[in-house]
Amino acid sequence: MRLFQLISFLLCFLTSTAQAATLVLVLGEGKPHREFQEVLSEALRDSSWRILAITQEPSGAQTASPDLIVTIGSDALRKTLQNNPSQPILAALLTRQSYDRALNDFVTTPRRISAVFLDQPPSRQALFIRHLLPDAKRVGMLVGTDTRTQAPRFQQAMNQRGLRLEQEEVENESVILPTLNGLISRVDLLLAIPDTNLYNRATLKSVLITTLRSQKPVIGFSESMVNAGALAAIHTTPTQAAKQTAQLIQNLGSALPAPQNANTFTLSINQSVAQSLGIKLSDEAMLLKVLSSEGETR
Repeated sequence: MRLFQLISFLLCFLTSTAQAATLVLVLGEGKPHREFQEVLSEALRDSSWRILAITQEPSGAQTASPDLIVTIGSDALRKTLQNNPSQPILAALLTRQSYDRALNDFVTTPRRISAVFLDQPPSRQALFIRHLLPDAKRVGMLVGTDTRTQAPRFQQAMNQRGLRLEQEEVENESVILPTLNGLISRVDLLLAIPDTNLYNRATLKSVLITTLRSQKPVIGFSESMVNAGALAAIHTTPTQAAKQTAQLIQNLGSALPAPQNANTFTLSINQSVAQSLGIKLSDEAMLLKVLSSEGETR
């Protein structure tokens, strides 16, 4: 009897192992990437997916011949695409701008590739503004050459929440402040979206100083931006992004869907900025509850 049970167990184990799908994780550098990798690995531990390798060298993915390559961060995606692997790629922990840039630079023929973006959907941003700043009517937004195609979706989302979107396109860093000065006088706040051409180490301080001098708040897209002087931001942590990516892999595997925005998020508020602008904010827990229950992910 025991021999029969042992044989049955071994057969089940070998069958499940044979049916297990495999993936390779390609990491960028930095603590957020390691946090993402650790959470994703743990989330897939008891699933039908087996991680063959965790590497910073994308060339190893082809040698391992996995069913799926998961890239963590924009640099990992770019390096992987340069190696031109035949396997489908799921990119994570990057913005829509970084994803689009990588595809424009390295993808010349159709291939299986998708992404889980860090970007917050326009509908969620509009809902956030409506509840955070209920007296606001006009929202300003700067867009660059890489992000101008996102403007219509933001326009629609703002309209649905009774907000008016005023946008200005910025061609290069040298005209950011003149463009911002013209925009900020016409709006109640500035909504910043992920665009490294507009918001980077060289420009962010000047943008925040300009808006604060005008007594206009900035809604940012990261915790570090809030710490630097933005009023507030909804953003997705590496742990939240990893859990969403794991769920996507478990549900669909290498049958990749269209790229998707973050579906979970965290709220950051700079109370000192709120006080200096004379803004009385709603309770953070209430805001999170409203955003989680009503927010859409388009």
